[in-house]
Parts: sequence; structure tokens; C-alpha cells
Amino acid sequence: MLSTPGVVVPELGAPAITVAPGQFLSKDVGLFAASFWVFVDSIKTVVGR
Repeated sequence: MLSTPGVVVPELGAPAITVAPGQFLSKDVGLFAASFWVFVDSIKTVVGR
């Protein structure tokens, strides 16, 4: 998100992101985190057998 142009809105402060690319990337980060959590849980289950 930091390297994508137009994501952060300097006029609104540091945590503000634009609607078009910013929220789209936030969604992707959240989905990646959820998929990584499922992956790690699956690995723990397989190793624990």
C-alpha cells in the first residue's frame, strides 16, 4: 500500500486512504491475513497427527 500511488491522502492525515485503490488494497490485506491464518492452522493440524 505504501508504494501504490494515490492510496494515502496527505490532506486528511496518515491513516486516511482513498476510496478507489485504498479500500481495495485494504480488503486484499485482510483476505490475505485470513487465508494465512487458515494455512497456519492447517499446517498445525497436519503436523500434530
